[in-house]
Amino acid sequence: MRKIVIAAAVVLAVAGAAPRAEEPKRPWTDTAEFSLVSTSGNTKTTTFSFGNKYIYAWQKADLTVNALALYSDSTKFNDATNQEETETTAETYGLDAKYRHDITDRFLWYGLGSWYQNKPSGIKSRTRGGVGVGYKFVNTDVHKLFGELGADYTDETQVGPPEDSASFAGARGYLGYEGKLSETAKCNLELEILENLDETSDYRANFLGSLTASLTSKLALKASYRVAYDNEPAVGTRGTPPTLYEFDKTDTIFSVSLVVNF
Repeated sequence: MRKIVIAAAVVLAVAGAAPRAEEPKRPWTDTAEFSLVSTSGNTKTTTFSFGNKYIYAWQKADLTVNALALYSDSTKFNDATNQEETETTAETYGLDAKYRHDITDRFLWYGLGSWYQNKPSGIKSRTRGGVGVGYKFVNTDVHKLFGELGADYTDETQVGPPEDSASFAGARGYLGYEGKLSETAKCNLELEILENLDETSDYRANFLGSLTASLTSKLALKASYRVAYDNEPAVGTRGTPPTLYEFDKTDTIFSVSLVVNF
């Protein structure tokens, strides 16, 4: 019996000392962002934002899916009606997906699709799909710089009134940068230019800059700044009698979020 116990102990010791095979790296990552601000008392406001980025990578291709939701309201006392009134000051929702496939180490092609809504800016629905090519100018562990050029098709409905719809072909240019500042910090910069080929004065630009600092392997803090520019914004009516007016050309969003890495 003693020999059996000794033999079992030796087997367990050898097994414990044997090198363990590394777990295979999973092909996907998922990152969620949350932000909530609420005030009460003399000023009542609520601001909520959510973002999610899912990436699935193959050997020579990747699929990225982004989701965005932002809502903000403000409650004020109206002296004319003698009661509190709540106004929606921001309401943005978006969903997009992009598939990229490497042709060479630096050259690639892509396909994308997106849906966007921003009623306070006059956009009831904007659906877009497109294809194009890209090039990786710099692709190291510390710095990544890449560009894309392609064509797309947009179907858009504006809030109005009167409600207006339009469909048009467009051109797209994109430049993105990812930089590793330290072992726990990184920055991202993105610039997208969209041109309406049916009416060249109707062009749009989207910019996103962010700085992320890791707290743990699963949690991080992220500060981001978004700019959305539309050279020919939506047109609506307001007042009595109704008069035409243009929505603002530029929307900006600054947020600080808690990031969860799954």
